[in-house]
Amino acid sequence: MNPTLPLAALLLLAGSLRSQHVLPGDDAPAPAVGESRSGAIAAGGPGFLAVWEDPRTRLAGGGGQDLRVGNQTDVYAQLLSATGQPMLSEPIVVTNLGRNQRTPTVAWNGTSWLVVFVTERPDWYFFEDIVGVRIDATGQVLDPTPIPIRPEQASPSNWYGTNPSVGSDGTNWIVVWEDWNPANSRPTVAGCRIAANGTVLDPNWVTLYEYSFPSFGPREPQITFAGGSLLLAWRDLVSSTAMARRLSTSLQPLGAPFQVAAQTTTRPPSLASDGNQHYLVVADRVFRIAANGTVLDTTGIVAAQVPSGVEQTVHCAWNGSSLSVVQSRGSALAVEVFLQRVGANGALLDPTPIQVTTHPDLETQAFVAGAAGATEVLFAAYRSSPYRGEDFRALQVDANGVAAAHVDVDASRPRQQNARFVATPGGHVVTFVDATSAGTRFLAQRVDASGEALDAEPIEVATWTPGFTYTTAAACNGDELMFAWTIGTECRVRRYDLALQPLDPQPIVAITGATGTPAIAAGAGDFLVAAVVPVTNHLNSIRAVRVQGGTSALLDATPLTIGGNYAHDVAVTAFGVGWLVHWTRSPTHDSPMSQVYAAEVALGGQVGPAFLVSTSYYTHASAVAVQGLQALVVYQAGNHGEDGIRAQRLQVGGTFVGPEIVVCDDATGQVFPAVTTRGDDYVVAWTDYRAISGVEAMRGDLWLGRVRTDGTVPDGNGIPLATDISPEEDVALGSNGACLAAWSTLVVDGVTSGVPRVVVTRIDELLPTPWHVLEGGVAGAHGTPALAGFGEWTPFSEMRVEGTGALPSSIAVLCAGPTPLFAPLFGGVLAPLPEILLALPTDAAGRFGLQTIVTFVSPGTLLLYQGVVLDPTAPQGFAMTNGLYSVAP
Repeated sequence: MNPTLPLAALLLLAGSLRSQHVLPGDDAPAPAVGESRSGAIAAGGPGFLAVWEDPRTRLAGGGGQDLRVGNQTDVYAQLLSATGQPMLSEPIVVTNLGRNQRTPTVAWNGTSWLVVFVTERPDWYFFEDIVGVRIDATGQVLDPTPIPIRPEQASPSNWYGTNPSVGSDGTNWIVVWEDWNPANSRPTVAGCRIAANGTVLDPNWVTLYEYSFPSFGPREPQITFAGGSLLLAWRDLVSSTAMARRLSTSLQPLGAPFQVAAQTTTRPPSLASDGNQHYLVVADRVFRIAANGTVLDTTGIVAAQVPSGVEQTVHCAWNGSSLSVVQSRGSALAVEVFLQRVGANGALLDPTPIQVTTHPDLETQAFVAGAAGATEVLFAAYRSSPYRGEDFRALQVDANGVAAAHVDVDASRPRQQNARFVATPGGHVVTFVDATSAGTRFLAQRVDASGEALDAEPIEVATWTPGFTYTTAAACNGDELMFAWTIGTECRVRRYDLALQPLDPQPIVAITGATGTPAIAAGAGDFLVAAVVPVTNHLNSIRAVRVQGGTSALLDATPLTIGGNYAHDVAVTAFGVGWLVHWTRSPTHDSPMSQVYAAEVALGGQVGPAFLVSTSYYTHASAVAVQGLQALVVYQAGNHGEDGIRAQRLQVGGTFVGPEIVVCDDATGQVFPAVTTRGDDYVVAWTDYRAISGVEAMRGDLWLGRVRTDGTVPDGNGIPLATDISPEEDVALGSNGACLAAWSTLVVDGVTSGVPRVVVTRIDELLPTPWHVLEGGVAGAHGTPALAGFGEWTPFSEMRVEGTGALPSSIAVLCAGPTPLFAPLFGGVLAPLPEILLALPTDAAGRFGLQTIVTFVSPGTLLLYQGVVLDPTAPQGFAMTNGLYSVAP
């Protein structure tokens, strides 16, 4: 017993619920969604490090939310063993800065790797910098903030470096790139050294070669080390021949530039070293170059031609005993990777190229590294149908030229997005989609009334072929769930019980000709399913069908027509004795103007007239929550970064209640709102760009605020919900005892994930209230029941305590008192010293509660509550709610 527990300790206990929880399960690795490309690989450490650029963190493309492009393309890496097997459960996040990071290249210096790449500045993407990140032999990122190697120069404007490459002399790294001399407008090759500790030894960089004219010039520079000096090589854009220049390890010239050979190429040459001499591959020929710069093969070693057709860039590396040269070639529909090896004496070891891939996909972008006589080949597998995505794979070729089976280098957990809440008697079902290059899945998982997951793995409702990602829809009528989704041109539905077991043997086609994301809501036991159906190129119609609960029978032989013009983004909410359908309507398919419309549908299928909800010509993305006979429609209002969140209250019959409400109107843009109820308030959340500077940085934060049923907005321009440096996107809200939020993020409780994951968290304590939630619950039949408080300490006002998620038709005992106890009970912790014990029945939905009228109270009065529920499924026969306390101001 602790009757003197200070208020600060109570607040600390209440705040402990504020963590973000990744939904469990859905962790099976698979090749990443998106087009992985522009790779590189280097030997070192325990084996190899493969790097590539990857768009897996880009969430745009789901739910029509086309602004969610804050991360675009990032750089990832995978550590491979000496035998070519992935050593990490998922790829290394080299960087997930905002905007694009591109064209990574990598080199080992004897102790760690340096990954060099080009990055757009997140706050001003017109500027591009060359940066680097060190990775040690265990895969640990040593530079969370990339090393600035060649920053963009503001004067003269847009003076930047491009096409970086990196090599090493065994101690330092040497980075080279294409540059430009603003004094005479001549193209150059520039470079600098990076020490093993990450220090840039030449912060103002060094001009290694300057072209003689102010156009064309050197392209794709590369650098290697052999015999105590460096060799810089590049392709001359005018002659299409390969050029080179010797340099000291301090980047001083050791002679004039020279042409390696007259052999021409329109593709970048590839440079490698065995430590004693250099190798330059130009088109189909290999040139050995001594450490002193002598070209040992003036006409080149002619490699045998691989099958004719589409030719990809050649790449080479020393494998410890010979030079490995790889190239993808073939027809437009059958591209494979071929390998040839050349000895240090110039002997062609494989007169006939070895075909190392035989897959149905197109095998492109081959890169190579080697060690101990083995050759590690990194390549992109390009799906020609039905989805033109790319996965990075690797395989090892042994010293005898035998290729092992490939491994998926970029495999990781699926990308999760588009979370939505569906209230059920025991809490919520969270629906979301996951995406890999193999396809997209519609998943569902139960959480209890306080947001804790009830299932170790989500169930799979439906799948789409690669390249398709839709927001899904679901509803619950109290006895069963119905899920809705679109595949092809069919809107399909399927019923499940509350334990997520299917009730229909197969999905049922509800609406044909549908496109995009459907909508669904339950009313009086039945469901209304709505979808967008294209009529002509410029016209879409909103169609709806009633589906009978308990049977899935279609109650409308012909779909109901709800609205027209170019209609999109449809949603449905149970309202009054029917449904409220709301959508966005534009004049044409390519018009930026749009407005929110709505119509009521009666339980019998009668469709009311469509009416205008928003008055601005730039409003869309509507969401609705209902309080009794009143609904709050929230929507995005504005255009081109000037968006805000507005709302309109409606009564049954389509009557407006008061004027339009400004929920948030900060100057930098708020988009994609979600809304739920919490007690007598509405809670609205949205993606917010107020902390973003620069042009189209688009790394959103999440904010929220309340709207009272009288239309007042007590939280000004909002309360921050999630505002770390990672983009948080696509927020969803639910309320069933506790107020919950879910969204997709790369950062979970301060730990960076390599792929966006859906997190769920309670947000009660963020909303100004005299009520505070404490730990201590015990799970029962429907998870841990939740206890919530509503109302203010205003004399003669109503305050109530409400429990949800309990065992239906049972008995709950509400414990209350002014003194903290925090004693063990039934496997949980009882917060109050019970001075009042009230036996209350739970209803068919598992709810119970108590309401009182506030009389005069002294400031600082403390009251604590907790519910104990008779529940045979609980470990000791009793489930317990969370604790709850309130302090009078």
